[in-house]
Amino acid sequence: MAQTAKDYAVQLKAVVSPSTPSITISWPADTSGVNYIVYRKAKNTVIWANLLATLPKTATQYTDNAVAAGSAYEYYVRRTYNVTTRVAHGYIYAGIQLPETTTKGKLLLLVDANYAQPLADEIKTLQLDLAADGWAVQRMDIARSASVASVKNMIVAARAADTTLHALFLLGRIPVPYSGGFKAVSGQIYPPDGHPEHGGAWPADLYYGMMEETYWTDTDVNDTTPQRPQNDNVPGDGKFDQMYLYPQEVQLQVGRVDLTNMATFGNNDTLRMKRYLNRAHDYKYGKLTVNRRALVDDNFGAMSGEAFAASGWRSFATMYADSVFARDYFASLKSGNYQFAYGCGAGSYTSCSGVGNTANYNNDSVNGIFSMTFGSYFGDWDAPNNFLRAPLCAPKPMLASMWSGRPHWHLHHMALGENIGYAARLTQNNYLSVGGAAVFGYVHNSAPTFIHIALMGDPSLRLHPMQAPAQVTATPTADSMQVQLSWAAAANAEGYVVVRARNLFGPYKTVARITTTDTGWTDPSPDNGMNYYMVRAMRLEQTPSGSYYNLSLGVPDSAFSKSFNAGVPAQQVEAPVLTVYPNPSSGQVYVWHNHIPFALAARVYDLQGRLVLSKQLQADDNSLHIAQPGIYILKLSNGETEQYKKIVVR
Repeated sequence: MAQTAKDYAVQLKAVVSPSTPSITISWPADTSGVNYIVYRKAKNTVIWANLLATLPKTATQYTDNAVAAGSAYEYYVRRTYNVTTRVAHGYIYAGIQLPETTTKGKLLLLVDANYAQPLADEIKTLQLDLAADGWAVQRMDIARSASVASVKNMIVAARAADTTLHALFLLGRIPVPYSGGFKAVSGQIYPPDGHPEHGGAWPADLYYGMMEETYWTDTDVNDTTPQRPQNDNVPGDGKFDQMYLYPQEVQLQVGRVDLTNMATFGNNDTLRMKRYLNRAHDYKYGKLTVNRRALVDDNFGAMSGEAFAASGWRSFATMYADSVFARDYFASLKSGNYQFAYGCGAGSYTSCSGVGNTANYNNDSVNGIFSMTFGSYFGDWDAPNNFLRAPLCAPKPMLASMWSGRPHWHLHHMALGENIGYAARLTQNNYLSVGGAAVFGYVHNSAPTFIHIALMGDPSLRLHPMQAPAQVTATPTADSMQVQLSWAAAANAEGYVVVRARNLFGPYKTVARITTTDTGWTDPSPDNGMNYYMVRAMRLEQTPSGSYYNLSLGVPDSAFSKSFNAGVPAQQVEAPVLTVYPNPSSGQVYVWHNHIPFALAARVYDLQGRLVLSKQLQADDNSLHIAQPGIYILKLSNGETEQYKKIVVR
């Protein structure tokens, strides 16, 4: 019997018991192998050191009783054969009533400066949405003419200033790093799609997420033979030599939404970005109808064991159990609604054989959220009208797109609430094969840790959006010593979490966990001054990987307490504004901030992260003098909140 890509995936799902804690992992019957081997590990380790069981080929499940409610565990089930060239792999992150996650660290939002004014409202909404999902948001606006090096220096400085920076969202035409010497004198390694004429350097967004700068060189590769001139790579041109990361790792979760150079969808990339941001907002707040199911459109088959579509079969089972179907990509997304879709076939920059082409995304309704596709050329995503970016440009845009097949992507943590940026970073850092007797990492077929692995889409996206509470109101008590919160109930909520911050864009900390359907709470000890609150609906989410406490995005309001006497509804409170003027300047600049009228600590760093100026600003002394021309980063702090601003001195 001919093998299919599905034969290389062990499709896992879990049933959990909280009363007498146990996790039962199960899979479809398949007696074609020799046996099943079951491993377990902790989420943040890479070694499958805990061998749980070796089971006969007739086995269809394994029960783990050495578990606890409130915890999650990662399992690997391998179906082995008499020949080592054929192995089926399955992974699942399973847990019992896993606690909610309210704080995710800092996310650096780099905004294409071309969008700053025309999309000001949409970008502010995005910032609030990210904060409402637990991210502390730091924003920087980037000119399209900026260099890759200057952007990287800003990221490095931001990370050095705050090690809780975990994610990077590239919104728009942020300068694109390139790296690689595929099929060049620097290694004779074929490009990830296997086409020698498609060598040279490929887009490498993960460069921005990797802090080990000395690893990157621009001295060795000298290749002007690629078919697409942008892939040319010569010494000193700003494109890097590296083709893969190992043994280095990516530190930041990186996602990009770049809808430029996509003329199939018209010439107005600002309109496309507006549509994307509005749909992403609606999705995150549970306003879209999303069917929890997936489809796989496989036009390659087993491909000598590479089994590209196994990426879909393997991950989708943990998310949707038996609601995973072998169906046509565009026909199904046009007539139905699937949260996730996978398609693969022979490719070009703008098409995938058996799946469709870029124009299909413009002409057909695409009722989906996440897309994984694989085929030649379109993994080089910076090309015009690129097929990989096309789902994000559609009139009804999908929200994330990945080139999955070389290597496989691993998304199983999303079934218990992780965001897709986590899956991107996990895939980028997955470096050792799990074939044969090795028990490290995850299966990857070819191109592990190669520089091309990239997420097109918002890295904060999750699988299970839920409706948020409405009419959130924060009101100080008569003596301004406490703050009373009230809200309208959210659909299907089983409780609420209240978080509080000193800055509208976070970081927020949990101040109340309400396990009833009550719609009010009083903060007995708010901070002195302005308090920002968000109320998030909570419910125990049941998934094919177990259960976890899921949170809606928060709905904000704010109030002054103790030293102030009036509550101010969120819509009437100005967002924190840091202004530096004139900017650019000849060296003398003035700093103004609308929310913090008392003393501020100002520190100015160059793009190498060196401190060049430190000063305590006062209301009557808000000037800074920077002697040397250049680009600098101003860090402004009042001891509790921080903001950053780029300063240009000419």
